[in-house]
Amino acid sequence: MTLLDDVLVKYKAHINAPQLVSPLVTKLRYRTGVESVTFSGSYAKGTAVRVGSSGSDIDLFISFSPSSYTLRGAYEDIYEFASSNNLAPRRQNVSIGINFNGIKVDLVPARRQEGYTNWHSLYVSKASTWTQTNVAQHIQTVSNSNRISEIKLGKIWKRLHNIDIPAFYLELIFIQALKYKQQGNLSANFQAALDYLASEITTLKIVDPSNSNNIISDTLTPTQKFSVASAAKHAAKATYWSDVIW
Repeated sequence: MTLLDDVLVKYKAHINAPQLVSPLVTKLRYRTGVESVTFSGSYAKGTAVRVGSSGSDIDLFISFSPSSYTLRGAYEDIYEFASSNNLAPRRQNVSIGINFNGIKVDLVPARRQEGYTNWHSLYVSKASTWTQTNVAQHIQTVSNSNRISEIKLGKIWKRLHNIDIPAFYLELIFIQALKYKQQGNLSANFQAALDYLASEITTLKIVDPSNSNNIISDTLTPTQKFSVASAAKHAAKATYWSDVIW
């Protein structure tokens, strides 16, 4: 095994995390208007890692029926649920952050669009607007990319060095960077992904695969992108992987 393989083993995600939040899932499924509660994010995609005392957040996607609440109403309903259950909720852009059984959980309320199974509308609280999403397509895009190990290394690197880039943004960049690279060559591929990140992030347009109007690359400012590029450039020039990821 190489050092990078060892790193993947070292930061393997908490396999029991989904079971630890199952009582929460059960409670949420009985909320008025809720049609389903599913795992989304890194645990659903297979890209979850555990760095330090905490691992990847668990994302619970809460699908409300089209005839239930307004988008804001669904968001506020889940916030009220968390408050009434003493979960100390934190308002985030499209989610409500809580801690449950020692696990960081992001509750993502959404309203299913009429006539569809996977297309949903999300309330964007910071801008008091909405956006369209298809979480099932997000999961499929990443989980079927054949780049899970490289993405995990990228997320471990991001956490070890406190790199400010959203996980989905990083996942999509790594998939783009390795589009024509041979599978299985972990060291060369991770190097290529870091090189690509360093050279392209400041100008590269990354679009949500489920919504062409949602520009993922707009989630970072030019200054933030420059900071990520500098960190990636420094990592890509390192002599030993142990200086980059450990």
